[in-house]
Amino acid sequence: MVLVGGFDDMFPVRARYRFVAQLVAAVAVTFAGGVTVTQLGQCFAPFELGLGLLAVPFTMVCITGLINAYNMSDGLDGLCGGHALRSRWAGFALAALLANGRGGAAFTEVAPVVVPTVGAVIGFLAMNARGFWRAGCRSSSAMAAAWCSA
Repeated sequence: MVLVGGFDDMFPVRARYRFVAQLVAAVAVTFAGGVTVTQLGQCFAPFELGLGLLAVPFTMVCITGLINAYNMSDGLDGLCGGHALRSRWAGFALAALLANGRGGAAFTEVAPVVVPTVGAVIGFLAMNARGFWRAGCRSSSAMAAAWCSA
């Protein structure tokens, strides 16, 4: 994703090729990373809503949609980084709250992933604020990929 995004920053890349790269990234995160949304909990029904065979396609649609959402906001200074920072801090706070009930297991699993990505996003925002680095497809794709893989 970062290579395709960097190439897209220099030369226009057609949307279908970016979409193929996003699907490849979604497949990598889903199968190589073992990330899968298996249930939606009680969001849409008063009972646990499991996805069954739709878990992998649903996960790939979610990852591709998230990458596109970050990509759409990369042209607005700091918006993409702000989204990434807020979502990371929310995940960190949720892990800290869950750690109280499970003896700290959720916090020790999430903290090593969240803290470095928060640091990277803060560094990106500092460089973006100074005008040193413009948020392009490369940086937004990297932030979305980091968000999806954690």
